[in-house]
Amino acid sequence: TFSKARPMNKTVDFYDIAMPNIDRGLSVLPLWPGNKNPLIRNWPELITRDRTVVAVWAAQWPTANCGAAADVDTCILESDNRPELERLLGYKIPECYTVQARTNRPHFYFCQTDATRALGNRDLPGIFEFKQSRKYVVAEGSLSPYGPIYTLLLDRPRYPMPDKLVADITALLPAVAKSEPSGAPHPAAVEKFVRRFTAYCDALNVETAVRTLPSGKVLISTSPCLLWDDHDGGVGITPDGVRCVQCFHSRCSIGWARWARAVEENGPMRLEGEIRWATK
Repeated sequence: TFSKARPMNKTVDFYDIAMPNIDRGLSVLPLWPGNKNPLIRNWPELITRDRTVVAVWAAQWPTANCGAAADVDTCILESDNRPELERLLGYKIPECYTVQARTNRPHFYFCQTDATRALGNRDLPGIFEFKQSRKYVVAEGSLSPYGPIYTLLLDRPRYPMPDKLVADITALLPAVAKSEPSGAPHPAAVEKFVRRFTAYCDALNVETAVRTLPSGKVLISTSPCLLWDDHDGGVGITPDGVRCVQCFHSRCSIGWARWARAVEENGPMRLEGEIRWATK
């Protein structure tokens, strides 16, 4: 198992928390107990509202957390700082089905519209993440990695996300960073990767050092390795824009895809979201 797994002193019942979410019309998936990582490979293809499937998952992982997915019907606005988001918008988020584990970090659930589908998955770091497809949040009733339960903040039937809200959160977003003609990552994209990855390591008490190698690769050394405590490791962005994992130990010399699968199989480690932004 991973050496940085959080000790568990609380449990939840996957079946009991998944069913009410299905009743709300949400597609669900099983997550590691007390964690945010998926328990199943290829989860975007396996999210379900089928009670029989949920019962099978519950028998296999009775204390799993539950994820609620953004799918063809549902989009989710996840705020990391609700007061600041509402200050930037100039108004409060319209009343809707809202779930929260930590203060001012709610999940706002809406139905999809043509505008939300066109927006896609976007985020403003530290303020919000908009999840439209192949994304999920930890569902109501599940246990946060930080201790609290995700609880109902406001009970409302889901309805289409207002076009004004879509337009206004779009206006807050920076221009999408694009690659240079050579195929190398745009400097802004590299800067964002470094900033968010080092912040993630700080949260795990992993020391980092950033340097640019003669080859042009930006390398972030980590001490210890993110997979094992007995050696150092690192991650990097190659000059041609290919993201990769580099560790100084043979058992960790794997790419992002294999690392993601290793986390799914052996977790728990809070890597799902980070893997997704790191490989955009």
